[in-house]
Amino acid sequence: MLKELIKIANELDKRSLRVEADKLDSIILKFAEDNFDDENFIEPEELESSNSSQIVSDAIERSIGMPHYEATFLTRNPGDEAEGSVFLEAQTSDSLKAAVWQPFGHEDIKAPAQGYEANIPGTFGLVELKNLDSEVPIKMVLGHKGEKPFVTALVDESNVSRELTEKDFTVILLGPGEDGLIVWTFFPGPPIAPSSTTPSEKTDSVRTVADAIAIGFDYAKVATLSE
Repeated sequence: MLKELIKIANELDKRSLRVEADKLDSIILKFAEDNFDDENFIEPEELESSNSSQIVSDAIERSIGMPHYEATFLTRNPGDEAEGSVFLEAQTSDSLKAAVWQPFGHEDIKAPAQGYEANIPGTFGLVELKNLDSEVPIKMVLGHKGEKPFVTALVDESNVSRELTEKDFTVILLGPGEDGLIVWTFFPGPPIAPSSTTPSEKTDSVRTVADAIAIGFDYAKVATLSE
């Protein structure tokens, strides 16, 4: 079942049907979470570090040519299409395979995903709000996950010092594919679960960092907001 869903998602990506592909990706992830074999799942701390680089390399090899994998390079590498967390220097499949990877555990990495880290530096697309002045302006923007709306906090890049977003490591997330583990995504910095906060009067009233923290936000996306 999972193999067929992945094939369909890849075909939708090839046809540039991004909305449909994103919805199916969510279904695939939910299916994988509900049906993975927990008896054979290996916790990060149980993985052999010496074998981690080979596990990642094999997953990369299986992922080459998959639309979601190839598209990730466009947003992670420096350039006009860069977005969010971005490498300091452009990466390729070969450079990722050549890196030394170690198991990486994090509360926001949920089974069946497996996390690994390598010393590949970049800039993180989020900033922890507690590190900003409480009066720094925040803009709340509306997004959707399928049919469900959510609100994300944005802060202008001019209000964020470079050292707050510099990271000296990259995380790669692997998950079940057709013939073994494949790359789900990769990015400089730690994995942070996306916002699930729904729009409300409280989110509408947010104007500053202090306001965002008061209603439970810990991070904001760094964006170009100034005109």
